[in-house]
Amino acid sequence: MRLFFGLLFALAASSAAAEGLSSKYSEMGLMTVSFEDQELKLTIPYDREEGFGFAEQKMIAGSFLTINTAAQQVNTEGEPSGTLVQVTLQGQGGRLELLSAELFDDRGFDAPMAMGVDGGDGDLVSHTLEGDTLIAEVQGTFVRLTGYRTGEPKVDSGEAPLRAVINWEVDLPPIE
Repeated sequence: MRLFFGLLFALAASSAAAEGLSSKYSEMGLMTVSFEDQELKLTIPYDREEGFGFAEQKMIAGSFLTINTAAQQVNTEGEPSGTLVQVTLQGQGGRLELLSAELFDDRGFDAPMAMGVDGGDGDLVSHTLEGDTLIAEVQGTFVRLTGYRTGEPKVDSGEAPLRAVINWEVDLPPIE
């Protein structure tokens, strides 16, 4: 069974090389993903030129709040690049729950690590949403998927599950 030493080494190496965002971007928030003995620090950027944030909140069918946050490493040129973690929360009536979390690493978009709907177990263990500022923590287990792009993801039994804690704070744009 493959272990995650390669993943953790790559995450630690690329996280150490992270720089600040270029003037094209501003910071909406920060995310930390903690594994057993590794920590990955990511930025939640806002692309000023494109007018696009890596975090959003939407009301679906007038009653379901969906909050999607994507955080990424920042390369030496100040661009979002490399490992990407996306967390989606959904709720109704003031209650939020984890829908999914994905970690896209060097295995690409067809084989992410996932927890929630398609992957391992995960829970939103705490959150506050005051105004448009979200502070949240998710705890769970990532599993490696294959066939993610085809819409028929399957757990890759060749990799062991990976426990993770995801903490983030982000200033969300107003609800669309």
